[in-house]
Amino acid sequence: MKVIIPVASVGSKFKSKLHSDIPEALVEIAGKPVLKYVIDHCLKLNPTEVILVVGYKKKLIINYVTKNYPNTNISFAYQKKRNGDASAVKVGLENISDDESLLVVFANSLSDFDLSKKIHKGEEADLLVFSSKVTNPKCCGVLEICENGDILSIEEKPETPKSNFICSGIYYFKSSLLLKKTIDEIIEKKIAINGKFKISQVIENYIQMVDLSVKVANVEVWFDCRGDGRVLEANQYFLEKKSLSEEPRIHGTSIIIPPSYVASDSIVENSVIGPYASIGSGATVKDSIIKNSIASSNCKIENIVLESSIIGTRAVLFAEPSKTSIPDKSEVFLR
Repeated sequence: MKVIIPVASVGSKFKSKLHSDIPEALVEIAGKPVLKYVIDHCLKLNPTEVILVVGYKKKLIINYVTKNYPNTNISFAYQKKRNGDASAVKVGLENISDDESLLVVFANSLSDFDLSKKIHKGEEADLLVFSSKVTNPKCCGVLEICENGDILSIEEKPETPKSNFICSGIYYFKSSLLLKKTIDEIIEKKIAINGKFKISQVIENYIQMVDLSVKVANVEVWFDCRGDGRVLEANQYFLEKKSLSEEPRIHGTSIIIPPSYVASDSIVENSVIGPYASIGSGATVKDSIIKNSIASSNCKIENIVLESSIIGTRAVLFAEPSKTSIPDKSEVFLR
């Protein structure tokens, strides 16, 4: 089996272009880029090859992967025209033999489950779509599912969803040849959604072929990391998972409240970090309180109280200490 990880998109769901300096796949959660979680998850399957489809800021992706996976069979394919996720998969398929089975995992799909067990259970299916149940499915590909796990239909970003089950960005294809033919047909017939060739159209084509088995595999823990909404949730989850202690610890002149992550090369002085705080590599934090937040690599924070915040790479956040006098029985709210 081979693995394709599309990682070519620009990523536009972060508020105010929060991470314009780096691809969204390199956004750090609990001290690791999202891409590392995804690659490590896939490598547990012992695939014969992992192909990363790169595009936006491709040098950063290639440099990171080359440095961190020097002895792993990982190759790169370049998507020149970023016209949809199905098109990205097509680029990755170019050097894959027809008889290979294939796992496609999008780099913003962060999950935590036994991938091998799920695939083994559904490996007889021609297409296995990994799905998660969400409260607001309108912004995703929504699945209509039978009790036996067969997928009846898929609808991209419907106004009235038929269910709360959505595509989680992970797909297992039994035949690379069939996938190639299906994507080629979609592109040749120009079956696009807003000018983009989508994986949801591939799934719909598979469903329409009555002799094929299209099944669902439920994903219990999944985070859509295309925007800042669930990034902090993911940060909390993985900090809890890796935490070795529940007791606060002294870090120089600071206190670290678990679960939290502080990079070994960061500078943290006279501060309280945590709970649920991640301080990235090369970051500087002084005279601050940070909880339930991510301070990205090489950022600088001083004299600030932060909660439920994401500070981008190389950002500088600084406040002057203030002096004030507060009368008896008064109430002051600072925002």
